[in-house]
Amino acid sequence: MNVLLYRSGALGDTLLALPALDALRRRFPGSRVVLAARPAYGAPLLDAGRADALLDAEAPPFNLLYQEPSPGDGLDRLLQPFGASAFFTRDAGGEAARRLAALPRGTHLAAPPFPPEGEEVHVAEWMARALAPLGAASGPVAPLAPSAASREKARRLLAPLGLENVPVLALHPGSGGRGKWAPPPALARVARDYCGGSGARPLLIQGPADREAARALEGAWGGPLPAVEAPAAEVLAALLAGAAAYLGCEPPGGAVRGPGSRPHGPRLIAQGLGADRSTGGLAPLGGGGAGSGAVAGTGGAGDRKGRVGAADIP
Repeated sequence: MNVLLYRSGALGDTLLALPALDALRRRFPGSRVVLAARPAYGAPLLDAGRADALLDAEAPPFNLLYQEPSPGDGLDRLLQPFGASAFFTRDAGGEAARRLAALPRGTHLAAPPFPPEGEEVHVAEWMARALAPLGAASGPVAPLAPSAASREKARRLLAPLGLENVPVLALHPGSGGRGKWAPPPALARVARDYCGGSGARPLLIQGPADREAARALEGAWGGPLPAVEAPAAEVLAALLAGAAAYLGCEPPGGAVRGPGSRPHGPRLIAQGLGADRSTGGLAPLGGGGAGSGAVAGTGGAGDRKGRVGAADIP
């Protein structure tokens, strides 16, 4: 049997589907669980084996989801092999629901991706609960386990920075707009205290929109930090899995909301790897390791001030 979960959104939105994916797998053991999402954002879930296949939610025929159903059209043909599906969409009561209701076989539902305004429930839990009409129930969520291939790519990013076989504190200072940042001096102080007490070394995680936040943190630190720039999401998961701890920030209220604020992707990857959300930012990770392989030099990529990116993986 094939089972489909559709969630098109940003990295954080996609990662919040993990408990729902697991709930579907428990409900339909032995089934092929397919995730429809933006491929770059669904990659950590596919890489860790939490989804068996990945479809591009932004590509045809999913553009037909909000159009009046026409028997035999591209989306109708795509959905025919699926015995069950769940579509998380803001149009849960509109054309999407009517299209799913028109399917001749299987059990299919459309549900909003966020809880009703004012209902204080974590979005990930909300999505898992929304699967009740399919007979699925929320339950414990095991940490993500990045693949050996992604861990090797992470190792090859760390090696030029001299961080291949040492405990690392992963730092992510960005969280969307400036108003959502934690104060850079506070992050720098906590990071310095942790590194001084644990022997860990800092690693700055810089996403495509994090340049300003990263420079502000380096200014508070007092100089450049070894950094990884814009790693693929599955490689980021592997980097965090090998880190001793993670220090970052998320919007006020985190993922307990109405739909006003969005939790940031790296923080959710850290939580998926087993970080304790109650620690208030400095989160021990389930991987907890110091990486693997030989200790590299302490500089590396000197002309880039100790910065590497995905293009540097040989």
